[in-house]
Amino acid sequence: MEKIKKITYLAVYDIKQNKYSLIRPTCAKMKSPMKHLFSTVKAQIVLLTAVFSLFCTILSASISFAFLQSYVRQNLSQAATFNLQLISGLCAKDVSLINTLARWCSANHQITQWCKNPGNTKAQGEAWERLKEEFQNNTANQYIRRIILCNKDMSDIIQVGTKLTESRPLTTFLLNDFTSQESLNPEKNWKTIFTDYFSFEKNENSIPVVMPLYDTSSAQRIGTVYIFVDSGFITDRFENYAPDYTSLPEVQIGNKNFIIQNGTLVPVEKNEKQRFQVTIEIPNTQIIFTQNLQKALFRKNNELFIKILLLLALGTAFLAAILKSLLTKMITVPLSKINMQLTKVSGGNFEANHDIEWNNEIGDVGRGINSLSENIKTLMEHKVNDEKNKRLLEYKMLQNQINPHFLYNTLNAIKWMATIQHADGIAEMITSLARLLKNVSKASHLIPLSHELELLDDYFVILKYRYGGAICMTKEIPDEVMHNIIPSFTLQPLLENAIFHGIEPTGQEGKISLKGQITEGAVEGDPPKMQLVLTDNGRGMDEETIRKIFTETEDTAGIYSGMFRKVGLLNVHKRIQYEFGSKYGLTILSEPGKYTSITIELPLKNSEEDGK
Repeated sequence: MEKIKKITYLAVYDIKQNKYSLIRPTCAKMKSPMKHLFSTVKAQIVLLTAVFSLFCTILSASISFAFLQSYVRQNLSQAATFNLQLISGLCAKDVSLINTLARWCSANHQITQWCKNPGNTKAQGEAWERLKEEFQNNTANQYIRRIILCNKDMSDIIQVGTKLTESRPLTTFLLNDFTSQESLNPEKNWKTIFTDYFSFEKNENSIPVVMPLYDTSSAQRIGTVYIFVDSGFITDRFENYAPDYTSLPEVQIGNKNFIIQNGTLVPVEKNEKQRFQVTIEIPNTQIIFTQNLQKALFRKNNELFIKILLLLALGTAFLAAILKSLLTKMITVPLSKINMQLTKVSGGNFEANHDIEWNNEIGDVGRGINSLSENIKTLMEHKVNDEKNKRLLEYKMLQNQINPHFLYNTLNAIKWMATIQHADGIAEMITSLARLLKNVSKASHLIPLSHELELLDDYFVILKYRYGGAICMTKEIPDEVMHNIIPSFTLQPLLENAIFHGIEPTGQEGKISLKGQITEGAVEGDPPKMQLVLTDNGRGMDEETIRKIFTETEDTAGIYSGMFRKVGLLNVHKRIQYEFGSKYGLTILSEPGKYTSITIELPLKNSEEDGK
């Protein structure tokens, strides 16, 4: 007995008294290990999953039996609904084809002409031939017992159909007597059924479709088309209908009720609505199919319920057994690696780690972290390169500036000498050049469009004297864009390019136009833009030349003689994009031998507001 007590109690050695003492473990001392056990996410998920699975098993066992009968009933109801919907869809297709044929008769030109000209044998023959052709092309013609066309006073009659040889001869007297029935009017289409009036057999039923014929010019009624549809278009669909039901399918046409028995419609009295039944109606008709489901069909063996319950219990036990190992492999290890990668990123190491890109949701997080790291790295590199290119462009612009003050003062002196000697052309040309150099010396980065146009005029004066007036330039700039900002010396390189490379090689008179406008954004939500279009009538260029302009290197961009020889089209394009973004810049449209049009797109920024 003493050994058994040692197993039950904890043995504690007391050094001072040199002996062991037995202590019973308490719940308080076990609390800390249990708390630590369920402090991890994995343990909490296992616990919650086990509790939830147990709850679901008990709940399923409690309510499965109650839902078993409902399931069987629903299954049978869905099967009946599917079968009746399939049959209804096939019948609806024939209804649509027959309605289309009726509408065709009411709109056909030959039939309309025949109705308007009674007694015309030729018109009657053409109408009959056209009706016969359309009848034969209609895929539902096997269910059309006959089509009867008559004019307004029923003096002329045309008929085609599948039962003409098995029917009594049609006369005007018979037709007048027959069409006087109340059921033969367009409002009763597909809503009634009666015994075929013209058939020798007494048990053959037909469903009428009536459509009036109107004169398209006067909108007056000039005749009527009667289509008699065989009830076989319903009964044939139920030929292979043999479900495991104890009752026959019912058909309601208007206020008449039938059952389908041995391929025929048998009239019956209307039954009271059953608790378990399926009802489907053919669209655009009053033809309704009904299938009653007897209660005896819902009595099933409960063995299925017991088997499902046992499988559910076994599945729950198996799931609980493997869940712990799966969670360790699928969650704990991947999250540890994700955490390590985040630590590296936060420390400034943006190298991608492809070991964290698993084929699951956690792998998506890993791919997102790698993508974020690469995007940050790429963004930093692009930022450095953009700043470097921007400073390089500014340096090149400054590098190509001449000593402006010295030249300006010298040109000013030459101007006064030319004025004294009455050389007005030389004075005007030097004045324009001096103003250009003076503005170069200011080195303003962004200027109003009005100021840029003044500089363009000064530069054009110089070129005009150089080419002896063989070049003219027109401007159409609205006042609302005059204060919009533009990078300085944007238009002058374009003008120089148009003259040197476009107009001068042709040896003809050059015409240059500059137009400005405000355009809306290409995508909804984009801000409006200012658009400047410079067009010349020079030699133009092909697509390969345009492509080279935007792919040339910094060293080859703009190699030609001129005041702005280092400020080529690519240089202007990049200056605009560096300043305002990639949505703006230059686009070129040209046709060799005819013209070249360069479009500048800039954001709407008022220079006065920008200055404030």
